[in-house]
Amino acid sequence: MNDLDQLIASTETLVFITERLRIETSAERSSRSLLERLQTALATISRGASSIWNYEVFSIDDTIVADGRVISGTRSITLQKLIYGLLLLTVGIWAVGRMSKIISRQALKRLKVDRSLVLLCEKIGYVCAVLTVILMALGLVQIPVTAFAFLGGALAIGVGFGGQNLINNFMSSLILLIEKPIKVGDVVEAEGVLGRVTTIGGRCSTIRRFDGVDLLVPNSHLLEKTVVNRTLSDNMVRYDIKVGVAYGSPTREVFHILEQVVDEHGLILKDPKPVILLEDFADDALLFGIYYWIEVQERFDFRIIASNLRHRIDRLFRDAEISIAFPQRDIHLDTVNPIKIQVVTDPQPKHASTKAEAAPPNHKKPNLPS
Repeated sequence: MNDLDQLIASTETLVFITERLRIETSAERSSRSLLERLQTALATISRGASSIWNYEVFSIDDTIVADGRVISGTRSITLQKLIYGLLLLTVGIWAVGRMSKIISRQALKRLKVDRSLVLLCEKIGYVCAVLTVILMALGLVQIPVTAFAFLGGALAIGVGFGGQNLINNFMSSLILLIEKPIKVGDVVEAEGVLGRVTTIGGRCSTIRRFDGVDLLVPNSHLLEKTVVNRTLSDNMVRYDIKVGVAYGSPTREVFHILEQVVDEHGLILKDPKPVILLEDFADDALLFGIYYWIEVQERFDFRIIASNLRHRIDRLFRDAEISIAFPQRDIHLDTVNPIKIQVVTDPQPKHASTKAEAAPPNHKKPNLPS
């Protein structure tokens, strides 16, 4: 019983002390001014934020050499270092991208060098600058490069499986810029689409169709698959249009009219000389083909030139009374066994029969016996 009494007495003493401490604390708080309360709250918040800011995310083993001696120890990687490192990386990579674009534009304007060479230097310089920014950011926040050594195995596996296509496309972009089988501004036909190459990126190239739609093609496809480059050796491209005239039309006159149409157009080159051919005796027309060369400009649409030629051909054909052919069929009857045709006339006029049908029947009243 003595032990139980002592335990009860100790509990009562502890409750008394706790209650007294609460009363004294409340009295002390009530005696403080509003400014002192705010300062106390800010100090508490600051200590909590400092503990979170300096929270150790992980630690690594680091080894340094000082005065010929190898010193080993652990270095903590805190949340503060990680946030500072991410900020430096973000700002640094953004600044490197902006500077590379500015330098490329200035080189194209002032140095007048080839655009493919500028793009190649821009990509290589951008990669080197990004690696430099990463190393500088790690050094400024005192994070050793060995902190990421444990990621080597996982990175190798990721590159082997997931990054294979990315590396393939990046290396393909370098080959495109070095060998120049396709350059920015070329008119190419890839994936069944005809358009102009606007950019050669690290992963894919952009081909803008002549209707304004952009097509993204992986760089590896431009090297591995068949691509028609219409402006590989020069900026001249050949196009053609077809026109058919009715049988019996004067072919030489048609030939001279087509020559006149081609000569009058200012965007068609005189050298190489346009070619006009009577290509075929088609089912419904005498088929002529016009083959002409035009020079590829920064903004052009070959369909507009073809449309202008067709308008002019239609006008001159109308003036010369030459008919543009259209599908038609002639029917020939067998004269060995001619078809018997007999014209039958109605012996009674139609209006008379109509009146007869419309008139009511004349019923005579029978004579009844008286």
